[in-house]
Amino acid sequence: MASSDAQDADKPKGLLIAVRQFNSVALCHMMKDILMHVVLLSKHFQRGDLDFSIAQPMVESTKAALGELIVHPGPSEAEYFSSLQGNKFKGDKVFDSHSITSI
Repeated sequence: MASSDAQDADKPKGLLIAVRQFNSVALCHMMKDILMHVVLLSKHFQRGDLDFSIAQPMVESTKAALGELIVHPGPSEAEYFSSLQGNKFKGDKVFDSHSITSI
C-alpha cells in the first residue's frame, strides 16, 4: 500500500516536470494562436441564422490563416519566443527538470 501511495504522490511532480518542458510550453502558445482562428469559425457555424453564402469563404480564410501559422509564428507564439533568454522565461527555468525540488 505504501508503494502505491508513493507512486501517487510522484504523479503531480511528474506532470509538473512535463508541462514545464520547453516543448509543452511552446505548444500551448502555438495552440492559442491556432484556436483563435478555429473558435471564430466554430462560432460562425453554431449560429442559428447561419449564412451558407459566407461559410465557404470563412473556411478558406481559416485554412489560409492556419497555413500562415505554419510559415510564421502567431502573436502568442512569437511573444513567447521573444521573452525567452537562454533557458529562462520570466525568471523561471523552463528546460531544467532538476529545478523542481518539492511540490
